[in-house]
Amino acid sequence: MQDEDRQEENGTALLFELRGAQPGSAHPLPRGAYRIGATDDNDLVLKDRDVQPQQLEISFVGGQFVLRSLSSEGSVFLNGEPFEEATLQKGDILTVGESMFRYVDPGETLSQEDLWRPVGGRQGLADQKRAPIRRVSFMVVLILVAVGVVMLMFFTQGPQEQGTPQGTSGKLTDLEKPVDREELKVRYENGKDLLAARRWDEAILVFEEVRRNMPNFMDVENLYQEALRESQYVDILNQGKGLVMENELVDATEQVEQVPKKSVYYREAERLTREIEDMILEQRLQAATEALARQDWSFAKREAEAVLAKYPNNKDARRIVLEARLLQRQLADKKSGVHTAWSPRRPAVPVRAAPPGTKQSDRALNTPSASQPSKPVRSGPKKGTPAWYIQNAINAYRRGDTEKSLTSLEKVKNGSGGDKARTLAEDVQSAMTYFEQAKTLQQEGRLSEALEVWNRFLESDRNIAGTRGGTYFSQASASLSRIYYDRGRREFDRGNPIGAALFWKMGRKINPKDKSLKQGFDQLDEVARKIYREGYSLQEINIDQAIEKWNEVLMILLPGHEYYKKAKKRIDRYAERP
Repeated sequence: MQDEDRQEENGTALLFELRGAQPGSAHPLPRGAYRIGATDDNDLVLKDRDVQPQQLEISFVGGQFVLRSLSSEGSVFLNGEPFEEATLQKGDILTVGESMFRYVDPGETLSQEDLWRPVGGRQGLADQKRAPIRRVSFMVVLILVAVGVVMLMFFTQGPQEQGTPQGTSGKLTDLEKPVDREELKVRYENGKDLLAARRWDEAILVFEEVRRNMPNFMDVENLYQEALRESQYVDILNQGKGLVMENELVDATEQVEQVPKKSVYYREAERLTREIEDMILEQRLQAATEALARQDWSFAKREAEAVLAKYPNNKDARRIVLEARLLQRQLADKKSGVHTAWSPRRPAVPVRAAPPGTKQSDRALNTPSASQPSKPVRSGPKKGTPAWYIQNAINAYRRGDTEKSLTSLEKVKNGSGGDKARTLAEDVQSAMTYFEQAKTLQQEGRLSEALEVWNRFLESDRNIAGTRGGTYFSQASASLSRIYYDRGRREFDRGNPIGAALFWKMGRKINPKDKSLKQGFDQLDEVARKIYREGYSLQEINIDQAIEKWNEVLMILLPGHEYYKKAKKRIDRYAERP
């Protein structure tokens, strides 16, 4: 009670607003709790994106005002330093988001000059105490200055000359010189002006200098990070605009969506996103119209319905859907043999009249099909001949029956086709040996040796079955593609997409239907898109580096890929320049 009575006698404590929504206004601090935040239920409402709904609480405890942070997030500093709980004292500067307040102690009397004095926190109290001295008469000031000069010469210059080591100048180094807070304040305000003008790169340089001299000065760290983020968002937005100019609408949408809501460019990104969506819908509407013209009713209907999902009242899309449904019914009637007015009947096939007196049983002979000669049936080697046994051996090998294959070859080893049969039998035995060895090596994890043996098997397999392959070829292809996939995956995980593409392309040649390889190429597709965009961003800065990026795309993707063609086109375009 005595503390509260003393406060009432001395006056009311204030928060004097230096910067914010109402600069120059005073906010009295009551004896109870006083809350600051972004929502309307606070005592002091600050509509700022860096202020939390419940940010601070000031309470009167033990004759002093205690400041307590209610949220770990937000931008709050006391004299340029973060805090969780602190006691307000004379000269304190409180920064909350974009707003700044000077704490005025109860009973403290300050002139307008003192209130608006550049920020110095508690370190500026000495200057404030000397302010009345500067308002005394000229003679008193002159005497004090003279005395001060004499004392300064006596206490500073004399000892320094005596204590300065021989061979040194006695001057302070750059690290020993005190930091001029007034100069930092000027640069800090200059950086904020650049920030307000969205000149991010210049603001970054200014804030970097302030941070280098005094890292905890005010909220310079938050402003520095904001400038870095917004500079990055500008680059993202510009890349999106470039992709729109190239008609890469899907990629442009993915790029622009990276700009978050808290960015000052979010509204512009939203506008660009809507523009891209409209362009995509126009393209889908055009594609639906073209599909309807070629009577592809299913595609036309699907594209038009996609437009209606975004714009339900689009007349062109509704017309295309109705026409597609009508075309669907007409095509169904035509397929079932129901002739409509729009679909003419097919001309009837003329039937050749039989001569007078021809019997009914002979009329079939006058039809075109009966008068045409039948095609000869192609037959294989004659049964029982050496060629027949050899062909049976090849067919049995393709089915995976090596025992039957060798048995058939054994019957003609000593006959007219004996040389061919003996060579073929040796290839079958070699292929089986290589097949078993390769399987064992792969199971043991000796992939390099397994690759070499699998290739020997494929050579023997081609000598036996040619290019048609068979059971053993299918198993070997699956095993080989698995090895190539594993080695490519290892390179991909190491951050080497070009090496991964090399192995996966080799596996694709052997087994194009391997699902694991397809998943690998899908991941390469994402990496190649990113590298392509990096090259696109570099083309205005360093064209040589951009071309290197696009060459990486060519080494990663297959020649028929869309981004392969784009990268090749860009490389050729810059190659034509002098």
